[in-house]
Parts: sequence; C-alpha cells; structure tokens
Amino acid sequence: MTGAEPAAGPDAGSTGGPAAAEELYDDPELEPDGKQLQGAVQQFVTMVFNGEVDARGGVFGVGTPGKGGRGRRQGRLPETGKLTTGEIAATLDGYQAPACYSEAFAVLCRTNVVELSGAPGIGKSAGALALLRDAMAKALPREVAPGPTVLLAPTVTLRELAGREYHAGYGYVVPGRVADTTPAEDVTHLWHRIRDQVSEARSFLVVTTAGAALGSPWRQSWERPDPMAIIAERLGGSGLTEPELKQLADSVPPAFRPQDLMEVVRRIAQGEPPERAVERFAVAATEIAAAWFQQPRSPREVLRVAALAFTAGTAVRTVETELQRLEEQMAVAVPSTVAGPDTAEKAVATLPGHREQFTDSAGLAVIRSMADGVRSRRVMDFRDPVYREHVLSELYDRYDTAFWDGMRDWLNGTVRKGYRNDPELKRAVASGLALLAKCAVEEVDDSYLRPWAGGAAGWAGQETAVFTLWLMCLADDSLAPVALAVAEGWATDRAAARRWAAVVAFAGELGLRYPNQAVFVIWRAIRRDDRHRQPAQQALARLFGLLTSEGEQPGRIPAQLGRDLYTSGDARPSVLVIETVLELVEVTDDQSGAPVVMKYLHRWPERTVVVARLWAAALRHRPSRLRALKALAVGLENLPRISDRPTIEAARLGMHLARALPPDEYGPLHNDLSRVAAGLHRVPRQARALIEILLAAVVKADRPDLLEGDT
Repeated sequence: MTGAEPAAGPDAGSTGGPAAAEELYDDPELEPDGKQLQGAVQQFVTMVFNGEVDARGGVFGVGTPGKGGRGRRQGRLPETGKLTTGEIAATLDGYQAPACYSEAFAVLCRTNVVELSGAPGIGKSAGALALLRDAMAKALPREVAPGPTVLLAPTVTLRELAGREYHAGYGYVVPGRVADTTPAEDVTHLWHRIRDQVSEARSFLVVTTAGAALGSPWRQSWERPDPMAIIAERLGGSGLTEPELKQLADSVPPAFRPQDLMEVVRRIAQGEPPERAVERFAVAATEIAAAWFQQPRSPREVLRVAALAFTAGTAVRTVETELQRLEEQMAVAVPSTVAGPDTAEKAVATLPGHREQFTDSAGLAVIRSMADGVRSRRVMDFRDPVYREHVLSELYDRYDTAFWDGMRDWLNGTVRKGYRNDPELKRAVASGLALLAKCAVEEVDDSYLRPWAGGAAGWAGQETAVFTLWLMCLADDSLAPVALAVAEGWATDRAAARRWAAVVAFAGELGLRYPNQAVFVIWRAIRRDDRHRQPAQQALARLFGLLTSEGEQPGRIPAQLGRDLYTSGDARPSVLVIETVLELVEVTDDQSGAPVVMKYLHRWPERTVVVARLWAAALRHRPSRLRALKALAVGLENLPRISDRPTIEAARLGMHLARALPPDEYGPLHNDLSRVAAGLHRVPRQARALIEILLAAVVKADRPDLLEGDT
C-alpha cells in the first residue's frame, strides 16, 4: 500500500521509498554498532518496562517513571517450543468451550489435523490447547502415551510443515499462522501431505489463522464462547444475584475478547463493582471516537488529533511544535487541508485560544501533570489512552492516499531530525505506528518500517522501526506473528542495513517472544555476515541476558554454541564460537551490573557442564585467554550478590572446568587466574576465597565429595 510520490515541501524527499533507501546502505551512520544495540535495548526497557509506558492490554498509556511497573503482560505463554503442564493448565483454567468446539474436535479426531479460523482475540489459541488436551486423552491409540504440546512458529510454511518430523503422542500448535507464498495450486496438495505425515506419526496438529489465506480442507470457523457461561462459572458463588449476572452478561459487547471478559470477572471476584469492571471493554471509547469524527470538523481539528496520535504522552510544547510541522507539511501535500489566516490580525486573534481549543472538555485530548522526580512536567495525551487506537482507525478509514502521504512525510521529517534528542517523542511515534498496524499493517510496513530499516532515515529510523516491531509484540498477540514475519524478511534482505535492523530486533522483545528464530537469525549473521559479525555477537549476548532475566529458556544459546564449537573433521575449536563465548561470559545485567552467565548458572545449575566446556575452550585459545580469565574472576567476584550458596556454585564450576580441560592446563590456570584476580581493583575477601575454591576444585577434580550437600 505504498502511497504516491511525496510532493515538494518542508520535508520533501524524506522517504523516497525503498529505492532511495538502497542508496544509503554505505552511510557511515548505518555501520553496525554494538553501542547502538545496547542503547536501543536499554532505552526500550526504560520506556516500557520501568513504567514510562504501560503496554498491557494493547494500550500505550503514559505511566509513572520509576515505579517499577511492567509493561509486558505477565503469564504469557512462550511463542515456540514445548509447553509445560503448568502452562497449559494456567491457560485453560476456567476455559469455556464455544458451541463450535464439538465439531472441531470431531474433525481433529478423524483427520489428526484441524485449522481454526476466525478474528483475532476470540480464543483460538486456548481452543487449540483444549482440543489437543482432549484429543490426546481420548483419541490416541492405547499403545501411544500422550506426549508434550509443542508450539511451532507462526511463520512456518506449508512446505516446512509437510517436511518436518512429527513424534507419536505429541500435540502441535501453529498459533496465528501467517500466510506464506505457496502457489494456490499447491496448497491443497501440501495440506494432504501434512495430514498424512501427522496421522502416520499418530500425533495431532492444530493451526489457527485469521482466515484470510487459502486454508486447509479441514478449516473450521471458530466462535466466541457464551459470555454467560464464563460469568456463571466464575461468579456463580460470588454473591451476585441471577438478575445481576444476567445484567452483566448483557453488558458484554458482541465483539468481546474472552481474555477481556476473564479480566472483568476476575476484578469483580476481587470486589470491584461490576459497573466499573466492565470499563475493561473499549466499546464506549470506540463510540466516543467515532462520534467525534461524525461531527463537522475543521481540517485543523483533524490534524490536531492526527498529530496527537503520534505524539501522545510527550511535553505540551513538543506536541504543539509537531502539530505546526504537520500543518506545514499538509499545506503542501493536501493544499486544501490547512487554510491559513488571511491576515496577521486573524492569526493573532486565534493564538490565545489555540491550546484551549486543543484540550476543551468536549474534545479527545487532555493535559496532565506527571511527577518527574522532585518536579512535575506537563504532557499532552488522549483523555482516555484507549481513544488513540480508535482515532488512528477512524483516520485511516476516512482519509485517502494524499493525506497519508503528508503524514508519512511529516513523520519522516520528525525521525530524520533525530526527534530533537527527545526519547519520549521516539516512543510516541513507535507506539503510534504499532497501533496503526492493527488496522493498516501494509501502510505501516511499506511507508515506514521497510524504508527506515533500510536506512532512509539513518539510525534514528532503524531504531524506530525496531521499536515499532517490539511494541507490535506488546500491542496485540495477533500482531506478534506479523512483526516476526517482517523481521525475518529484513534478515534475508540484500541490504546490509535491513539485515542489521533484523539483528537488533531479534536481540530485544521479538527475540524474547521467538527465541528459536532469534538465535537462528543472529547466529546466521555471525557466521555469514562479516560486516555484522562483532555487533551480532554482542546482540546474541544481549539476548542471552534478556532470556536469562526473564527466565525464558536461555539455554538454547549455549547449546547452539556447544554444537558448533567443533566442526566436522577439525580437532581445533571454532575461533568464531570462542569469540562469541567471550561476549556471553562478559555481558552484564542492566539492573544489577552482575555477569549474566553467573545468574544463568545459579538458576540452571544442571547446565554448568555446557558453559564450562565453552569457557574451557576460550581459556585454551591463547588470543582470548586473558579475556576469559578476567570474565571468570569478575564472575566469581559477583557470585555472592547472586547466590546464597556461592561456595558450592564456585566449586561446581571449577569441577566442570577441570573435566573440560586437559590436566596439563590445571597449573597454568591456577597461576594465571590468581595473577588476574590480584590485578583486579579491590577484589573483596569473599571473592578471593571463591577463586581459591574454584581452583581447588580444578586441582581436585577427581573428588566428587567436594560437592557434598549440593542439590
């Protein structure tokens, strides 16, 4: 949905489309830089997860900095990999099947494959887990034991599904599958191959889609559950009368999301008045936004809310400055949009009430005072943050290409100016684009993400494109697969700038949601892309830190490096792997400053053997030995901050290092590590003791009693 060529104006030529971006790949500003990566991740964490932005529920509202808030929805399932029984049980707690469930279950039992089709947010993913749970309990042959449930990537192609191996008793889910480029004439044939593969393996496969693409022969339309069933099951014993329960059910909008209704009944069960709890539903906000646009509005009024949609939560002066720039841009892109005053007197006459008109009581905007340390700051925002998404939807439905070309050129000018060093404005633009993607993902990708990722607006544009993908992951579960598909496209693009943008994207929120794909993409960049090698190694280390902090199975990264440490027929370890290992053992936690690898070993002690093998390889590689020794000493120095049993963990690491090192390395390791530790500034006495414990474990590696009491 690429718009027309931008007209000449204040920010003319600021996009130029993909072709112009191709010319900027060798711009020195676009050179891959690990500091850029670190800054982007830290800034995003600060903006979203430390409270400046509350992204839960798909609403990007302004939070309170410094309150330790968490923008990410808690309790979310992993996007790929095996699910634990606890994760499945938590997801299906209180689950109420819709009327279409029995038909879909019959299809799954008969063919071993079913596709659930329907609008986003109606409960297809939970339905898929419920179908697999029941099918594995009731429809497996007696000799086949029920296995785990595995989530596959939403970007998996039909050919990949047809060619993969399936295991007996397993259940497989492809949640929110994104359509691929399979020719229409091959679709049915591939689906039958998939069915044959799954059936022969005596397993089950459930695919959920939005229904736009050509589907399988076993597609079933999915529906929302009966809201009264959910309300009665959850609130039947809450003290509410039957008429009150029915009144609550009647207040549920037809297009409700089951997860929203579950949140409503949870709030009521905790004592919140029903009339307040139902405000969770955004129907009122939708109607208010639509009613505002249905009234006669001047072009300037429309541009005010359009500007606010991409500046919400920033300082009042910032919003007004950006509005002025937008009006100037629209005067060129759509000359009839902004009719300026005929005389200077008219201009002066409008000035006193301009801000008042922006935030009048009948409008959508409001000025808030936000606490900022010892002082407060005034920001402009929507009166209800929910309005923002609906304003963007109304704008996109009502205005044509010329209007959106003007919006594109305005935003490009904002980005190219580096946001005037205003991180709040960067956040506002990215969150606005993420919300716009809910109704116009092609517009967002074609006009902003692809050109910016390719370098059309410098590093500021690349960073904003990455932020937008990260926020898409938070805004709506149905947008996360789209963000994944966009980033995977960047990763294989011929433009180096986009490939680097993909590495950055997968080192943050996108990698947290799709760690398997993230490790694959970043490791491929390390192995194949000389220009990106070192910063990509730093990106993999950043991802390792993020996964470790969030408890999201970071072990796949050391496992990948362990598999590639020795190539076939080569007795020497891979220098590329060793260089990457050094980044892993040196990366520190952003909050505590402690080495991430020690937090990892503390949380998953059974994986010490893999890390020790990698660390031993780095110690034996003479060019990297000093870095490996320093990382080991620093890790032991910080171990007491991480563990309440540091002596046991130091001894465990020493024992596994000894097993990974040849005996003739024990003496040099003792001497060199002691020398490095002595050179560290102010090493605490306890840290020196831990170093001695590790070295003693190395020397006495044949004594398992050293770890007596280890659990």
